[in-house]
Amino acid sequence: MNFYPHHISDFNNATRHLTRVERSVYRDAIELYYDSESVLTSDFEKLARRLLCISDEEKTALRDVLNEFFIKNDDGYFHDRCEAELAKYRANTSAKARAGIASAAKRQQKLTGAEQTLNTRTTDEQLTNNHEPITNNLNTLVPSQAEDDCPHKKIIELYHQRLPMLTRVKVWTEKRKKSLTARWRENPKRQNLDYWDRLFEHISKSDFLTGRANDWQCDLEWIVNPTNFVKIIEGKYDNKAAA
Repeated sequence: MNFYPHHISDFNNATRHLTRVERSVYRDAIELYYDSESVLTSDFEKLARRLLCISDEEKTALRDVLNEFFIKNDDGYFHDRCEAELAKYRANTSAKARAGIASAAKRQQKLTGAEQTLNTRTTDEQLTNNHEPITNNLNTLVPSQAEDDCPHKKIIELYHQRLPMLTRVKVWTEKRKKSLTARWRENPKRQNLDYWDRLFEHISKSDFLTGRANDWQCDLEWIVNPTNFVKIIEGKYDNKAAA
């Protein structure tokens, strides 16, 4: 991926609290993510070398950036925004490739007699060459496929059943879909409804998350936010045992 949209306002709002070194390391990490079109390696020393983080200050900055903006899973360091942009890029690339094949097929149909004989081999080679990257792209999860794999409706139903005290979902926007799909894809253990049923049951026991401790309470969009999700499964919002 040679180009990605850099939303200046979003980046500034998300990184205004960072040092200059941390902001620079974060930008380099994002660009490596887009350039390789994959999660960042979980081998910290290898990643530090690739990002030219040599000094102790730079390595510390890298650790802080990874902890705050990335989620470590079995494959490596996952970034929600990067994955969403890559999915759109792959879908667009596949669409253009399919359009190119369709256009070539139409041109082939128009050829007659000697023209068709002379151009058969050239056209066949062009179709074969164009077909290869499409096959590769189909092996990569794109938004529509990801949404099909993630049972949004059933997870929302479990959320309503286990957490009736929280705000009900009335509109499931694209942003919300992408966040839930990302949480589903990050770990194979999450790719079954029993996991989400247990998660919502766990949340129901938290006075803080359900609003029993104060006037605020979470909702499903908040739950599937990558930062909040990690804190939930790490037990940050669990009720403390009585002293």
